[in-house]
Amino acid sequence: MDHYALKLLIVDDKPAEREGIRDIFNWGSIGIHIVGEAENGREGIEKARQLLPDIIITDIVMPQFDGFKMIEEIRTFLPDIKVIFMSCFDNFNFVKSAIDLDAMGYVLKPVISGELLATVSKVTGIHIRELERRKEEEDLLRRLRESLPILREQFYKDILIGKFESSHEVWDKNKFLDARLMPGQFIVMMTELDSSGGKLGESSEISKQLLHMQVAECIEKICMELGLGSSFCITAMDKARFAIILNHSEESAKDFTTEALADKLKSGIYSQFGLELAIGVSSSTTDILQIGRRYQEACDALKFKSYLGANQTINYTDIYSDSSPNELNTFNAVAVQNELKYLLKTGERSDISKFVDELFHHDRDEMNRQYIQFVCISVISYIQMHLIELNESLSSIFDNEFIVFEKISQMHTIPELQQWLKSLIESVSLHLNSKHHKKNKKVIDTILAFMEGHYFEELSVPSIASKVYLSPCYTNYIFRKETGETLMEHLAGIRIEEAKKLLRGSLLKVYEISEKVGYKNNSYFSTVFKERCGMTPLEYRDRGVV
Repeated sequence: MDHYALKLLIVDDKPAEREGIRDIFNWGSIGIHIVGEAENGREGIEKARQLLPDIIITDIVMPQFDGFKMIEEIRTFLPDIKVIFMSCFDNFNFVKSAIDLDAMGYVLKPVISGELLATVSKVTGIHIRELERRKEEEDLLRRLRESLPILREQFYKDILIGKFESSHEVWDKNKFLDARLMPGQFIVMMTELDSSGGKLGESSEISKQLLHMQVAECIEKICMELGLGSSFCITAMDKARFAIILNHSEESAKDFTTEALADKLKSGIYSQFGLELAIGVSSSTTDILQIGRRYQEACDALKFKSYLGANQTINYTDIYSDSSPNELNTFNAVAVQNELKYLLKTGERSDISKFVDELFHHDRDEMNRQYIQFVCISVISYIQMHLIELNESLSSIFDNEFIVFEKISQMHTIPELQQWLKSLIESVSLHLNSKHHKKNKKVIDTILAFMEGHYFEELSVPSIASKVYLSPCYTNYIFRKETGETLMEHLAGIRIEEAKKLLRGSLLKVYEISEKVGYKNNSYFSTVFKERCGMTPLEYRDRGVV
């Protein structure tokens, strides 16, 4: 109780009344400490300002400010003060004024100890709950402050993947997280460590994590040494890739070059870790909602690392300036991604073949090498993105994801490349659908076991679906897809088979058997039985069908 001890100030113009309140019971035993007394309203205000009490027990009629005026004044600097009024008068206006001042109680003199104790106990209970709530809020704020670095990291990732729809939402969250972004020019640099080196390929998981942190610190240090100050944000996209959002005012952007930063990063990472660094650089934008598009540009540029070599700085504008406008305009990235998701889900070979053929529908004499590479690498990258969303990766399908990119350079003709791309999409689709089938099989097995054990109960599609935490519609869909029957058709089959056993091996009446297998309506049971067996339950029993 001491942890929640309340400070009490007693205000009354009569010493005997103050003494009576002071000695009415042991205040310390209920967690209250009397910090002072005052003999009028003015002194009560001064004592309250000086002692900062939690509770004031006060008379109403007093010289130099009555109790009501005193509390009004005190609430200007102690808004949460708890007040109990005392008075000799059972006056409605007094009670109303006390209620208007949000008083915790109104006690008539002479004060009865039990009545006052009940009122004070209510106050202490409220105070304890408020202290606990305040402590919880402080703990939450402390945890929030501790989580700010992680929240900022996620905020940067959300911007890069284009999660936000409103610039107001971005700027509001930027301010809340103190994330350092400011209006101006934005460029995204995507860095990728050479994973063929021993440090990434053969190290233990702890060593990889330490290297990951050291590389991030090195990138940040280099940016600071170049005087970027708060004009950059770094976030890790995976263990080998870091995204840097460069953010300059229109004026400072004139004095900055991404080439200087890229050169410093490559030399710094190599000298400290012996690792080569490829860097993709986007075009610039002043629209914060377009950072996601710039991130995609940086990633698209980085795809050409396999052709241009490691330790390269690849500018998006340089790569695609050689492609004709017609070629780039015909490649609809969003449409390609959506179509790929559909094809990976269905795995229809004819649709996959048509999709790939349409990607290469240009006159082959007019398609330049960079455009073909762009199409292939883009398709593979979109597959990678989809796999990441499903917690999968190309390496789990092809052992080494980089072999997939290297294959592109080994293809000598467009038909050869087309056929390889079709096979790649088919392989990924087969892998995903195989895993999906295994997952569905677990769901189906759970449903089957449940129906076998509860067929005699009043079951419905929603009640069965609730056992596997799926929607009724989807549960029925996957069950029918895997078994060829709806849930209710299969349940009817179980019930009828159990009914057959009872008809052959017991003397129970048909209506009793109907109830035992889950049918409350004997007529409906007979109808279902005849539909499935070609005869009524009685005919089945009489014929002794096995």
